[in-house]
Amino acid sequence: MKLGASSRRKEIQFTIQEAERRYDLARVADLRYGALEEVDAAIARLEGSTDENLTLTETVKPEHIAEVVSRSTGIPITRLGQNEKEKLIGLAERLHERVVGQDQAVDAVAEAVLRSRAGLGRPQQPTGSFLFLGPTGVGMWDMKEGGQLTEAVRRRPYSVVLFDEVEKAHHSVFNTLLQVLDDGRLTDGQAAP
Repeated sequence: MKLGASSRRKEIQFTIQEAERRYDLARVADLRYGALEEVDAAIARLEGSTDENLTLTETVKPEHIAEVVSRSTGIPITRLGQNEKEKLIGLAERLHERVVGQDQAVDAVAEAVLRSRAGLGRPQQPTGSFLFLGPTGVGMWDMKEGGQLTEAVRRRPYSVVLFDEVEKAHHSVFNTLLQVLDDGRLTDGQAAP
């Protein structure tokens, strides 16, 4: 029963954090001074009812920290398992099998992925910004498939965006793309990201 109350408390705290990020202060107050206090009181009653009157102590481990960071940022954080290590080691070779005549591009993507997974990337910049050019059928689309397309870069900064036939775009589009590739962000005319 105490475990259920503890997990409920964690859920409420997570909901409070989400509401704070949305600046929903009324919801934060309701949760913090309503539901959270009720759960804390229930936990106190349960702890007081045990024979040993022990308090709940738990050691925070790196896995717990990674899980919290993953939930709050939306960035998947996993430890490199043996299976994933093997996949990363052979990444460049597998990409070379599918992508024709783009050896430098494949190597750059593989190195960026390895650097990112090893934790050696720069935290204020994107893992990698790549502009793949070439005729149809050489594997640019396959390079994109190594990542995950999402609904919008603004909502999901860790994403891959494919600009198909971008060479036909107006020259001002390239200036905008250069801003994205350099800074990892895009600013509009009102300086709003």
